Amino acid sequence: MRIPKRLKAIAELIPRGSRLLDVGTDNALLPVWLILHGIINTAIAADISPKCIARAVETARVHCVPEQVRCVVSDGIKAIDGDVFDVAVIAGMGGESIRDILEASPDKIRGKLLILQPQTKQIELLDFLRSSGFDILSERVVCERGRTYLIQTVKLPQ
Repeated sequence: MRIPKRLKAIAELIPRGSRLLDVGTDNALLPVWLILHGIINTAIAADISPKCIARAVETARVHCVPEQVRCVVSDGIKAIDGDVFDVAVIAGMGGESIRDILEASPDKIRGKLLILQPQTKQIELLDFLRSSGFDILSERVVCERGRTYLIQTVKLPQ
């Protein structure tokens, strides 16, 4: 299984043995890849779109890991219990959508490692993170197919 360079860069930031939540998973490539490479044992793949979740279920099935990837229709983190993950990836959407997801669930993300990759409005997201008390742990830039992606690891302190 191959994943895009952007997702590979995100995968490199996931601590081994993490309990992963992939918000906006689309087709669950990242969680399935992480499981196949022994980095994580289980994951929750969440997306607001039932069609995306159907694709995620199929990706997990095709790669023989359906029991390890729980696929959930969720608007951001709203339908997810905060106790079932310690790392959340929120990637592949606009910075304003990432901000809205974070604002909607502060108690669920407090103390968790968050890996963010906005497609647009990176500065607006960065301004929100700084003004809302998030610790910015690292920033990384990845170039792929003529696009530049900013990947940030952040944490909202306890």
